[in-house]
Amino acid sequence: MKYSISVQSGADFPGAGTGRRCNAKLGGNLLNTGPHPVDQAIALFGDGYPEVFCRMRSIQPLGGDAEDFCSVTLYGENKPQIEILLSNYLAYPQGKHYNVSGTLGGLTGDHFNLDWKYYDQLTAPKQEMWKPWSKERGYCSEQLSWTEESWKYNDTSSSNSGGYTLNSQKLYANLYDVLVNGAEQVIKLEQVRRQIYVIEECHKQNPLPRKY
Repeated sequence: MKYSISVQSGADFPGAGTGRRCNAKLGGNLLNTGPHPVDQAIALFGDGYPEVFCRMRSIQPLGGDAEDFCSVTLYGENKPQIEILLSNYLAYPQGKHYNVSGTLGGLTGDHFNLDWKYYDQLTAPKQEMWKPWSKERGYCSEQLSWTEESWKYNDTSSSNSGGYTLNSQKLYANLYDVLVNGAEQVIKLEQVRRQIYVIEECHKQNPLPRKY
């Protein structure tokens, strides 16, 4: 199945929103918020280094020079195309945090809830290419039989049970096991190298002027 993936983040990760940056620099959205969705995108991309296309802007109504809008596209041969949006100007979220669009279905959701649906191409209506271009100047349409499923994170022991605190605890618990018990690293060095490569390539394509 061929597919594309979009990940969006607003002023606060995760989620979307609007928030003006009061600080002058501090790295900008890609270096502050961006490493989280970029890391997830690298994992979804699979092996190898992606091709990178990026556009960043420093809109900054308060006069700073850190970028507060960043759009990143990762792509490669026989790989998913992944769109990452980091913006301080998402008054209305564009759907859920994650959106996977595939040829046989799709998935949408966030850190706590996921919904997905798909169809069986073996039982789907048989189609043939219209030639030369249309039948009676009509649009293509069909009725597909969807199978829908969902997942929900049920640990409600903490208001942040699926967020930054829990993930950080797991990271340092694994680091302890690596140093003390010789366990395997959950986050591999190669994944971090690819993450840094994507971020550096984005800045290379968008050399913004420094005001301070």
